Amino acid sequence: MDATVFVAVMTSGTALAVSLVTFAANLWATARSRRAQVLDLVSRYRDPLLWATFDLRNRLYSIVENDALGRAYRQQGYQDWDYAQNYTLFLVCQYLGWVEIMRNGIQFLDLGKDARNRRLVELIYEITRTFATSSLDGAVLRVHRGEQRAIGELMSSEPGTRNDPYGCMGYAAFCARLQSDEQFAGWLQGARTGIENAAKLDDPRTQQLVVLQHKLTDLIDFLDPGAVRFPSRLRDRLALPSKPPAAVESAAGEAGTR
Repeated sequence: MDATVFVAVMTSGTALAVSLVTFAANLWATARSRRAQVLDLVSRYRDPLLWATFDLRNRLYSIVENDALGRAYRQQGYQDWDYAQNYTLFLVCQYLGWVEIMRNGIQFLDLGKDARNRRLVELIYEITRTFATSSLDGAVLRVHRGEQRAIGELMSSEPGTRNDPYGCMGYAAFCARLQSDEQFAGWLQGARTGIENAAKLDDPRTQQLVVLQHKLTDLIDFLDPGAVRFPSRLRDRLALPSKPPAAVESAAGEAGTR
């Protein structure tokens, strides 16, 4: 082989090898950067979402186990019932707000093969469809998927900081806006009616409320697996209603198919 040709072939081969190595390195760096973005987002909003989930989970426990809504409704004391209804509504909306914040941050990111990230999305989806279901017995606290997104959007429109642009509306601002903004109150009317219907139940231990409390507890277990923030003793699950557990779980699996 002519020396000139040999040199040309070797040079081309070296260039190709360098290109392949560079291409592989760029792919690895891109994947690593994407994964770092997802991990940063999840870690940034994990605690706010965890607290919102925990607060709503506790409220449902009190509603079912202690009849918190029913007692306030039957007493007909305006302040007690008004607070019970508004606070429950706020906790539902606060949870939806933080879910929307996380969704906005994660929707353009590739979750890749990270099983934990995919599991987070699955857990949130299960809660979404349990809110929206008509398949579970006693599905009084029903909020359609579109309404959930709208409420989350309204709750997450509060300005944050330059480094953390997302914020979720607090309770004081929520109550003020509920009274002064008819459009805002209109989006919440379905959830508000559901809370009132739950207060009117003779027995609040319905499949929907129990399954929803279980799903929220699943999310807490996922976000705080070592029980660092919330000890295990604060994660009791409500007893299922009289319907056999298998039927409850089956119905939960059908939730949100409509």
